[in-house]
Amino acid sequence: MKQQIATFFNKGSSYYTKKALIQKYVAKKCLQKVSKKFFPSILEIGAGGGILTSLLVNYLSFNQLITLDISKKMLALCPSKATKIVADGEHLPFKNQQFDLLISSSTMQWYEHGADSILKNLSVLKPLAKFSLAIFVDGTLQELKQASQKIGFASVFPLKTHSTYIDKLQKNNIKFFFELEEKKIFFKSVIDLLKNLKYTGTNYTKSKKGYSRKKFEKFCSFYESNFKKKEGVYTTYKILYMWN
Repeated sequence: MKQQIATFFNKGSSYYTKKALIQKYVAKKCLQKVSKKFFPSILEIGAGGGILTSLLVNYLSFNQLITLDISKKMLALCPSKATKIVADGEHLPFKNQQFDLLISSSTMQWYEHGADSILKNLSVLKPLAKFSLAIFVDGTLQELKQASQKIGFASVFPLKTHSTYIDKLQKNNIKFFFELEEKKIFFKSVIDLLKNLKYTGTNYTKSKKGYSRKKFEKFCSFYESNFKKKEGVYTTYKILYMWN
């Protein structure tokens, strides 16, 4: 699965920074959860075209910033101030208690082992170190999911519930704050929405079905009839922020 996800993001790398509307919003908010101070060593998981990285280098002071991603082409878009590593966030090439800050935005929803892998990620932090994580959770793209199930066209990547992450960290005695947010993003048309998902690499699903033109047209018609306001057609993102 991870190789397929990397392929989707590699294909979207040319357009990602321009099209990543929700990712820009979430990255900024994720960073705002961190106190503006000096951190000797920082690890960012999921560089995602350098959106968060670019904000980070202008917001925090540090000696070392390591940013990693499974997509080599996305990683290449990151600022030169960061040390770039092509790697999977679920299999970090670092020892325990190595970093003073762990930050990740719009990435960990892709984890196969979810909250278990996040706990392993937190082990690379020094005692009293900080973290700030932003994760898309169940309820994201709910309109797309409803239209897909109704028409039988396309599919949505299954996301975990916000409580899955919160409960796991709390049961492991991790002290942290959390915030759950829903945000709608508007587009001129259903086609513009689907293109945006494609250009930001988020059109990966586990389905490999082919679809007819007729079903596609029915899907667009249903979506526009049910999920449109004066600002345009919309989709909802549900974001979990966790920080300490």
